[in-house]
Amino acid sequence: MPFSKSPFIIGMIHVPALPGTPRSSANIRSILSFVRKEASIYWNAGVDSILVENMHDLPYVQSKDIGPEIVACMTRICSTAKVVFQERSLAAFIDPHAKMVNSLRGLFSTLPGDIQDKASKATYSSYFEDGNEYILARFPGCTEEGKGSTKAEAKTLGLLHLCENLIDEDKLDQKQVIAMYRHDHMQQLSNKTILQHFNSYCNEKKLPLQMDTVWDDEQKKFKGSVFVNGELLGEEYGNSKRSAKLKSCWKALKTKNYVGAQILAGGNRQALAVAQAAELDYIRAEGFVYSHVADEGWMDSCAGDLLRYRKQIGAKDIKIFTDIKKKHSAHAITSDISLVETARAAELFGSDGVIVTGTATGVETKPNEVQDVMRSVSIPVLVGSGVTTNNVHKFQNASGLIVGSHFKRLQRWDNQINVARLLKFMLRVRPECIDYDKVFRTPMVVEDELSDSNCDFEIDEDLDIK
Repeated sequence: MPFSKSPFIIGMIHVPALPGTPRSSANIRSILSFVRKEASIYWNAGVDSILVENMHDLPYVQSKDIGPEIVACMTRICSTAKVVFQERSLAAFIDPHAKMVNSLRGLFSTLPGDIQDKASKATYSSYFEDGNEYILARFPGCTEEGKGSTKAEAKTLGLLHLCENLIDEDKLDQKQVIAMYRHDHMQQLSNKTILQHFNSYCNEKKLPLQMDTVWDDEQKKFKGSVFVNGELLGEEYGNSKRSAKLKSCWKALKTKNYVGAQILAGGNRQALAVAQAAELDYIRAEGFVYSHVADEGWMDSCAGDLLRYRKQIGAKDIKIFTDIKKKHSAHAITSDISLVETARAAELFGSDGVIVTGTATGVETKPNEVQDVMRSVSIPVLVGSGVTTNNVHKFQNASGLIVGSHFKRLQRWDNQINVARLLKFMLRVRPECIDYDKVFRTPMVVEDELSDSNCDFEIDEDLDIK
C-alpha cells in the first residue's frame, strides 16, 4: 500500500453482530445492506481505505473458538464492501473536486426548509487571527458558525457544523442523509461517451494518450493497452480490437482504493483467509509480538505462525499491520519492555506496519509515543485510536490514521456514521480536495458511474479515439 498521501485515512466499518454471536439480530442481507451504505459514504467522502471489523460480536472469543460461520460471513461482507468502495466515477476522474462538492451538496439538500432559509440569509464579518484575515459566517437564530478565508469556505464549514450537531441530536434524518450516497441510482454512460470524455480530459491536461491493440496468440484474443503520459494504466483482452480498447480504457479509469479486515479477538489467521478469498489488501492483527492479557484472556504472540500461514496460502501481497501494546489489554508482564522496543521487535519479526493506540477505543493516542516509534522503525507507523478533527494536526506525520468512533453519531463507535463530521474531517486533512466556490454554484450533472454491468464491450461504433 502506498502511503503517498500524508496521512493515509482509513475509515472503520463496524459490522453489525454476526450470526451466532450473542447480540446478533440481523440477517446477512441486512448486514450487507448496512456495509454497502457505509462503504459508499466513505468512498464519497474521499477516504483512502476502509477497514472492516466484527466489532459488534461482543463478548469476543479467542481465535481457537472463532467458528467457520464468522469467516464465511466476513468473506462475503468484505467482498461486498470492496465492490462498493472501488466503484469508479468518471466525474471524479475529470474533476478532482466533484466527489466532495457533490457530497456536500447532497448533505445540505437534506436540511429542513427553515434551516435552508436561514442558510440563505447568512451574514459575514471579517476578523484577524495570528496576523491573518478570516471570514466568519453566521446564520440567523443558530449558534453554529463557520470560519474560512472566503465567504464560500466559511459558509460551508458553518453548515457542516450545523449538520453535525443536528445529526448528533437526531434532528436530521440520518436515513435520508445516507440515501444521498447510494451508487445504484446514478446515470450510466455509454462506452462512446466514456472514451470521448477520457480523450477530452487528456487533451485538456496536455497528457499524451496512446491506445494500442495487438493479437495475443496464447490467449487467442486481442490485447488492449492504454498509456497516459507514457504510463501503462490499463491492459485488458477482448474478442475484437475495439472490445480490447474499450476494456483497457475502462480499467485505466479505475483508481486503486484499499480494503482491509480485522476479526476479533485475535482472529489473525481467519482475517488472512478472508483477505485472501476476498482479494483484500491488508489485515489488522493483534498480539503479533509479546504476549499480553486482554479482555478475552491470555493472548499469545503469533508472528511466526501468522507469517508461515500467509506463505502457505499464497497471500504474500496482503500486508499485516500490527498493534503494539494493544488497547483494552494489560501489559504488566512486559512492563520492562518499552513501546519502542516492542515496535522494533515487530519490525524484526516481519510486520508491514505498526499501530500505536490509546488505552481504549476512542481514547486519544499520545502524540509523543507516535513520534518515538516513528524515529525508531523504518516501517509505516499508523495511529489506531482517538483521532479527531481537532487533534488530527498532531498526527500529520504518521503514515496512516485509523478512524472509527469520531466519524460516528455522538462519536460512539456503535452508532452510524455522522456524514457531516466525516466530511469536516476530510476537509481538514485534505483541503486540496475542495473548491468551495463550486458548492453553491448551479448543481453539476449527477456523477456518471462506470460499472461492469453497463459496459457492453462487444460493440462496433465509431469512437473519437485513435
